[in-house]
Amino acid sequence: MKINIDKHSVGLRIKNIRLKLTDTLEQFGKRFNADKSNILRWEQGKTLPNKQRLSSIAKLGALTLNQLLYGSINEFLENNIEELIKESNYPINLKDGKLSEQFKKEVLDYIFFSFKEYSNYQQNENPLENIDYFSSKASSFVSEYIDNDIDMFLELFSQYSRETGEILKIFPTKEDIERFNISSKTLEKLTTVDNLISYLACINEDGIVEDYFMLKYLCNLVIVKVKNDGFYLQERVTLFITLSDIIQNNINLHTDNYIGFDFIFKENTFVLDKYNLSEYDIVIGLKIEEEKTLYYLANYTCIEDVPLNTEAQYFILNHDNSYFITKITEIPNCKYIAPIIGKLE
Repeated sequence: MKINIDKHSVGLRIKNIRLKLTDTLEQFGKRFNADKSNILRWEQGKTLPNKQRLSSIAKLGALTLNQLLYGSINEFLENNIEELIKESNYPINLKDGKLSEQFKKEVLDYIFFSFKEYSNYQQNENPLENIDYFSSKASSFVSEYIDNDIDMFLELFSQYSRETGEILKIFPTKEDIERFNISSKTLEKLTTVDNLISYLACINEDGIVEDYFMLKYLCNLVIVKVKNDGFYLQERVTLFITLSDIIQNNINLHTDNYIGFDFIFKENTFVLDKYNLSEYDIVIGLKIEEEKTLYYLANYTCIEDVPLNTEAQYFILNHDNSYFITKITEIPNCKYIAPIIGKLE
């Protein structure tokens, strides 16, 4: 796999090492038999030192060579996500700008979360020190993410077959065909819900590379259709889920996509909302096993839409998957937040 190195970031790390040593450009250069102009070019990210010099610089900064070159795990993944996708089982073409950027962001989140289960990572060892294995493992997580996505498509189209059928009557348009380069073979699969589901059931055998973004887009159209038909806003259904499900599956409830998961829905759940909150899309019945308590949460599709109500208590899930329940005066930096509108012990 071709590994991309962000020369600008390496340059900044070299500069920080020099400044911590309180060296001038000339003094730093003498350590490596390099002149001032070379040091400046390194720090500006225009060129990289040779491997011997990089190793010496890393040692001066109390870093490994890979830490100097790649920085953090996040930086490596962000710089190499397209290469990791190419090396996966599904080397998807990232031509479509908006969809591709969203896809890369979702995959990056999934890879980073998955590496938290990686034993060396949990033992505070830096996986970047075994870069070939790390890259291979990351590519396998890309494949895993896409496999999960396909399963979600199948579940959603099956569960909401009526809405999917109505969408298929107008999809794809001529613009859709051109945008996603939909083949005549795939067009045959989009005539009925049964054909689509049969196609998805064996999609690992063919078609995924060409049709993945089209299927993802179609999935989003069905989700919008479901919502517009009042499945959420009028009936106020409740999605029952456990905290362990959210953490183990890295589920982001601030998104429409969770309706494709196989969790328990109950229609017309009555929950007393004494805070008069509005415009939330669904009630979440969140069971916290260790507390033996079920909290009813007013869930909003975007974290930016969560209202600030100083009288209400909020369930807050941090980025490290710890949680707390409290009143707030401002929205914190967190993974998930929702006001509590009911509680059942």
